[in-house]
Amino acid sequence: MIQKVRTFYREYARDFLAQYWLPIVAFVCAALLAVNYIDPAPPRHIEISSGAEEGAFQVYAERYKAILARDGIELKIRPSNGSPQNLQRLTDPQSGVDIGFVQGGFTTTEDAPGLRSLGSMYYVPIWIFVRVPADGVVLSRLSQLRGMRIAAGVEGGGTYNLATRLLRPAGVNERNASLLPLSGRDAANALLEKRVDVAMFLTTLDAPHVQQLLAMPGIRLMNLDQADAYVRNFPFLHKLVLPRGSFDLENNLPAEDVQLLAPTATLVAREGMHPALVTLLLKAATEVHGGASLLQKEHEFPGDRDIDLPLSPEAARYYKSGPPFLQKYLPFWLATLLDRMFVVMLPMLAILIPLTKLAPLMYSWRIRSKVYHWYGELKFLEGQLRDQPDAAAMQALLERLDWIEDRVNRIRLPLAFSNHVYFLREHIELVRNAFVRASRKAAADATAHAVGHGAD
Repeated sequence: MIQKVRTFYREYARDFLAQYWLPIVAFVCAALLAVNYIDPAPPRHIEISSGAEEGAFQVYAERYKAILARDGIELKIRPSNGSPQNLQRLTDPQSGVDIGFVQGGFTTTEDAPGLRSLGSMYYVPIWIFVRVPADGVVLSRLSQLRGMRIAAGVEGGGTYNLATRLLRPAGVNERNASLLPLSGRDAANALLEKRVDVAMFLTTLDAPHVQQLLAMPGIRLMNLDQADAYVRNFPFLHKLVLPRGSFDLENNLPAEDVQLLAPTATLVAREGMHPALVTLLLKAATEVHGGASLLQKEHEFPGDRDIDLPLSPEAARYYKSGPPFLQKYLPFWLATLLDRMFVVMLPMLAILIPLTKLAPLMYSWRIRSKVYHWYGELKFLEGQLRDQPDAAAMQALLERLDWIEDRVNRIRLPLAFSNHVYFLREHIELVRNAFVRASRKAAADATAHAVGHGAD
């Protein structure tokens, strides 16, 4: 009994493979192609080029790192001197840097053809602090800084780049002012120690040296009364207003509404960054930058504004419709796994479904062809029979029919197609009966002819 069961399942497996071998082969080939050409799993390590120690770029990179770690992504942070070095690292394929902060208005597609923007993250105001002159003159225009000692940032850094771009149209340059390479806390200390008259910072409101100088008597935050003109001449700039008393309501600091100029900070990635990581970075950026502050509205950032470089397709989809459906409700790695499985299975199913429908038809045709071949032989024999062969030819045709029957009896077909063999055997028997009737008729005619001749 067990042997019969084994034989049955062996024959069933053989019939199944014979019927579906083509879809199986196609499925395996499609799977191999998908493994080789469809995006692999996202890497677990990425590297960001941030900014100076205690700078906004560095602070936000640390916050990104903590958020990404929740989903198992390690963010390695490499400090830099700002946008210029970040851009240099991003354009260098050997640097190992995947993403970096770049100041708005700093680069173009021609400068960095292999980079993509992930959008603007936040405003980066340029803070211009001046010592209050002894004569009490209010400084509100950059042209008034001629002849002064200006801490304009380290040469080649983002602050220096923007400061010189703003000072140049106002007629302030190295020939009529002293531009000193001081930035951050060093520039603030130099201003407090009266070693410089002006200190310029490209950073956020919560930077410690900005907070310190806002509260310091004898130091004034410059209110740029030509801010609108600068925005018209430099489209990457925005005019921001720091409301009176917003820093310190009790002491009314600042004492008046202050007009500031600010580019936006852009998060830039190498072209070809894994789409899942782009979405994960933008979710982290939304968590970090999406809230309201004194200088921005809630949900104003991140956004697809002030784009100097082409916007990443994944970033464009994120800003239009939010994160992908799976990433909204599932852990990151499970969402990316299911997403990859869907991407892999879709083309495979597109191949497999029609082949699965076609395979039984092809198999049925191939099996029936084993039987239908012999109908051609029977048709030939019937044709020979209509030609009224003699006794010797008739015997030869019967021997051919016996040979055909022997071959048909050796045909092995699946059980589902056994009826075709039985039908063929019935038809062979039908042809044989036709031969027998023809032989009897020929014999009867021969006998009648012989009797007729005997009577004569």
